[in-house]
Amino acid sequence: MSDSLAGKKWADIEDDDGPIEPQPDPLVDVVAAEKVAAASVSESDVDLPPENPNLQAGTILVNETELAPVDLDKKFEDLVDKDKHDLLLRGLYSMQYNKPSKIQASSLPLIFKKENLIGQAQSGTGKTGAFGLGILSSINLENKQPQAVCVCPTRELARQTYQVIIKMSQYLILEKGLKVLLAIQRMEKPPVIDHQIIIGTPGTILNLKVRNWKTVQMLVVDEADEMLNEDKREMAKQTLDIKKKCIKAQIICFSATYNDAVRAYLDKVVPQPRNKIELKREEVVLSQIKQFFIDLPNEAAKLAVLGELYNHLDVGQSIIFVQTRKTCKEVARKMRSEGYEVGELHGEMEHNERDNSLDSFRNKELNALVATNVLARGIDIPEVSLVVNYELPVMPPRNTPDFATYIHRIGRTGRWDKSGMAINLLHDDASRAVMARIEKEYSFKCNELQRSQIPKLGEMLRALSRNDTVHKPLGSGSSSESGSSSGESSSTS
Repeated sequence: MSDSLAGKKWADIEDDDGPIEPQPDPLVDVVAAEKVAAASVSESDVDLPPENPNLQAGTILVNETELAPVDLDKKFEDLVDKDKHDLLLRGLYSMQYNKPSKIQASSLPLIFKKENLIGQAQSGTGKTGAFGLGILSSINLENKQPQAVCVCPTRELARQTYQVIIKMSQYLILEKGLKVLLAIQRMEKPPVIDHQIIIGTPGTILNLKVRNWKTVQMLVVDEADEMLNEDKREMAKQTLDIKKKCIKAQIICFSATYNDAVRAYLDKVVPQPRNKIELKREEVVLSQIKQFFIDLPNEAAKLAVLGELYNHLDVGQSIIFVQTRKTCKEVARKMRSEGYEVGELHGEMEHNERDNSLDSFRNKELNALVATNVLARGIDIPEVSLVVNYELPVMPPRNTPDFATYIHRIGRTGRWDKSGMAINLLHDDASRAVMARIEKEYSFKCNELQRSQIPKLGEMLRALSRNDTVHKPLGSGSSSESGSSSGESSSTS
């Protein structure tokens, strides 16, 4: 990590085009908000753990020594804290968490040892459930001070993580008075925080009025490779500043991707005793995500192909990824002018616009969303069956492939053990070279999809989904839609 971090100001990095100024929003009755949120988060808001035995949990290293394979016969009853056993299990079962996924079965015993952890698992395999259960098991309900902090790179991911934790802990909130704070918008005069759990973006968390940071016993850094990315220097400095404040905290880092530089840096900033769960490079890409490319004569042909794709997409939802805010706005505008109902999401939008756009997509009011990399990480919308890379993710200089962002982008589909599809639009030698380097990096083959095959897209997606595991809710009844105004506005700080 560069020493130049020290001279930077604090600001939340929202996406590839720079920071968005936070807007003040008053804290109101958060306990009441949590009770509303606990009852209102729909089943589509949570990332259910997969049950596919082929999904890898990774190699487990305890103090750098490799352990035997994880015990996959464990049940949640064997893992949850005994003092909160019944209330936590009720929350888990209401979310259809019937059995721990591999990453949960492998990481939770390490988390409960109160030792630091650097964890890696593929997208959509239950990482949020793993650290969420770890957080909730660590909380002393009698202590009304902050005890766990979860730091996320974007407000979208922080909102989703908050919703998952709220749903998981709903009975601890309703019956034991647990308080969880969502910190994604700064206030000019923040009140003193008495919530046991804080979830948010780093700059906003640093702005909170916390009496004593030494009471924090667990610090979770979600998407740790992004949070400590040297290219996002302000966010990296903020994350390290939070770590320095939480001097007594167990450190839990999770991501689907870690490059060699980040691994080396984490070895420096995450002290021993330290455990690791690692994937081999070829294990990072989920096999249930089928990847294709469409070779086009020029960039102008991309919009025509998008129209063809969406004329024949009658299964699930889709996300179209672009590199910049300008392209995001242009593609969304042109698609809407052609009569397609699409939303957009980028860092130039006001906070409430971003929230409303994602909520409309999550609630299936929109079938497609054009987005920058602000949506590439962690967002879990199970109905997303198709990801289109309108532009492949690259970094300066000279169109260097952004390998990690590619994996996170396509990981918005193929979740919950469902099948998914990713289509990459290539139009020149540079984009073809980037695609070739990504294939080589992760040892997979991206097959060509001819334009003549596009009319069969819906049929192809249905064929993929026939072998998917169907997760049926326990019990009966329906859940209200996510992002209710009462829950969101009164829980935001």
